[in-house]
Amino acid sequence: MVKAVEWYTKAAERGYASAQYELGRYYCEIVKDKNNAFFYFKQSADQGNEEAYVCLACCYECGAGTNKDCSLAFKLVREVAEKGCRRGQRVLGLYFKNGIGVDKDAFKMVEWYKKSAEQGDVDAQYNLGCCYKNGDGVGKDFFKAVDWFTKAAEQGGAKAQYNLGNCFFDGLGVEKDFVKAVEWFSRAAEQDNAKAQKALGVCFEFGLGVEKDFVKAVEWFTKAAKQNDATAQYNLGCCYLE
Repeated sequence: MVKAVEWYTKAAERGYASAQYELGRYYCEIVKDKNNAFFYFKQSADQGNEEAYVCLACCYECGAGTNKDCSLAFKLVREVAEKGCRRGQRVLGLYFKNGIGVDKDAFKMVEWYKKSAEQGDVDAQYNLGCCYKNGDGVGKDFFKAVDWFTKAAEQGGAKAQYNLGNCFFDGLGVEKDFVKAVEWFSRAAEQDNAKAQKALGVCFEFGLGVEKDFVKAVEWFTKAAKQNDATAQYNLGCCYLE
């Protein structure tokens, strides 16, 4: 990492936009230095780096390394989203959902999620699946929810894998199938998704889609409980009383 930062810095000083963006990420995600993160994101964004544009908007949204300015954050994200940046489109959807720099608008939220999802953004696909599952900005449609959860799950999205497992578990938009539910819960649980770990514990406890296995049930409840999932902590307590 030290050598990477050294060479990124040399490239950034020569005006290389991608290096400036990577340095911004380094200071934001690893060092937690908001001022330097903002500095490098802005340098990169000023040269047209679309990912840096989105990160810069998030800095203005949160007041990280600069004064908080949600209107400017919205303007930056909208600009890059309209150019076709799929991450920008997803974040713009979130801004419309939460009313960041703009009035809340569930219909526009869905519109921008869909643009991003159609370009393969895994988080936008998951978000869109949730919209169809909950009827948020669109009519409830469990079939479409399953379709978008599947797209995201197949790309490795843990939250989508968990939700797809739930659809199979409850028979929402698909025929009820505990075996497939366990398959998707397992994929998400292996990525440390606490809800999936808890669900997998339930499956092992009651023999749903798998053979009953009290030891494995305790194992998965423990993993979820250590991530502060209250239901898993309760279930684990019950296991120790048995």
